[in-house]
Amino acid sequence: MAKHLRAGTILFDTNSPAGESNQRLRTLKELDAKLELAAARDLGLVVTCEAVESRGQAMDQAETLDRPGEVLSRYCRFAEKNHCVVAGSIKLEEAGGVYNAIAFVDADGTPCGRYYKTHLTDGEIEKGFTPGNGAVVVETQAGRLGGAICYDLNFIETAQAYASQQLDVICFPSMYHGGLMQGYWAYLCRSFFAASLPFLGGGILNPLGQPVALNDCYNAVAVADLQLDRAIIHLDFNSEKFTHLRRKYGSQITLEIPANVGSAILSAIDPAGPTAMDIVEAEQLLLLDDYFARSRSLNAQHRKIETRQEN
Repeated sequence: MAKHLRAGTILFDTNSPAGESNQRLRTLKELDAKLELAAARDLGLVVTCEAVESRGQAMDQAETLDRPGEVLSRYCRFAEKNHCVVAGSIKLEEAGGVYNAIAFVDADGTPCGRYYKTHLTDGEIEKGFTPGNGAVVVETQAGRLGGAICYDLNFIETAQAYASQQLDVICFPSMYHGGLMQGYWAYLCRSFFAASLPFLGGGILNPLGQPVALNDCYNAVAVADLQLDRAIIHLDFNSEKFTHLRRKYGSQITLEIPANVGSAILSAIDPAGPTAMDIVEAEQLLLLDDYFARSRSLNAQHRKIETRQEN
């Protein structure tokens, strides 16, 4: 069944110098203002910036999912009022450790999971943060969500752990952009990627790493309509069928073919129509990952020289 999600990421642009006496107040005030902007966009998912955690909470102000403080309470109220899932930056405390975290709040206002930053910077460790234990997938009304925070994006093992999890969206609150790694994570995980940053360039990428909507000087909330019922297919053995697909399924599907990547996204957009996988099976389309697996097998069969390890 087709599933549509309107997702948004918040540009967090208040510049509060570290240690400023009213930094927490200014941070929470901006969070309120940006959530108010997001409320007008009819979102199903909103991602907030790591600035909320880094500027809005001291280490001794860490909260817990079952005892919300000022930050998590805001997320819960927003989620319930707007029927929107929140992936919110926050400091959380658990079992004596303080974590740079994402709190996932479902659309009924109930916390439903958390991701703890796996790869901390030297400075965070010196401050007393505890690193998390890797990839976490949270089932929400917005779909299957995963998390990554800032410095995490440099460590491919976390992305690889997500790659087999069939994520819908990777939520990325950050104080750093990540550059090409944003697109690489999206592509590797075959997932939408939603980045909330403290400067221009955040936003939402599709599962082939292409921008769908970006924050800019006109858009403090980058908004994109995402089709979660999708299949990623290679152009080889499939592209000759695209004209047939468009004629047969018409407005029931979209077929996106980004430049330069050799692949396409087939999305089912009719709730009463076939799913993307129904179409893949009916039309004998070759999924991108199956195409690569096929290629590995064929190459292994035809390889003449065995790889030898040097002592």
